[in-house]
Amino acid sequence: MIEFNNKDWPFILIQFDNNTINDNIFDEYITNLFKLYDMAKSKNERITLIFDLSKVSNVPMKYVLKQGTINKKLNPLSKLYINETYFLTSSKFMKHILNLLFTIEKPTRPYKVFSNINKLKIHLEKKCEESNINETSTVFLNKHN
Repeated sequence: MIEFNNKDWPFILIQFDNNTINDNIFDEYITNLFKLYDMAKSKNERITLIFDLSKVSNVPMKYVLKQGTINKKLNPLSKLYINETYFLTSSKFMKHILNLLFTIEKPTRPYKVFSNINKLKIHLEKKCEESNINETSTVFLNKHN
C-alpha cells in the first residue's frame, strides 16, 4: 500500500508501506501520482514531494524502468508544479536504485536523499529560516517530529 498524504499541502508525503513493489502497488502509485499533478495544476501551485522509501527493500528492475518512462511523461509538468523532491531511505540498495533511475531520466527539479526524517527536518528548517517560508512549512515540520 502507498499513502499519499496531502494534508500539509504543498508538502506531500508519499509513504510506501510494503517492503517490495508489485504490479498492484505500482499501478496504484502511478494513478495517485497523476492525480496529485492534476491537483497541483488545478490549484496552479508548486508542491514539494517527500517519498518515504524507508520500508522498501526490493524494487524489481521492471518498475525502475517503468518509473523512468513515467518521469519522462511528467517532466513538463514537474517543471511547472514541483519545487523539489526528497527521498527518505537509509538503504544503500534504494540509493543505488535512485541513482539508476536518474541516469535513465534526468530529474527536471532538484532532489535530495536523506537517511531519516530528522535530517530532512533539519534541512527544511534551514530552508525556512533562509527564505522566510510560510507557516505551512512550520506546520509540516512540527507534525513530523
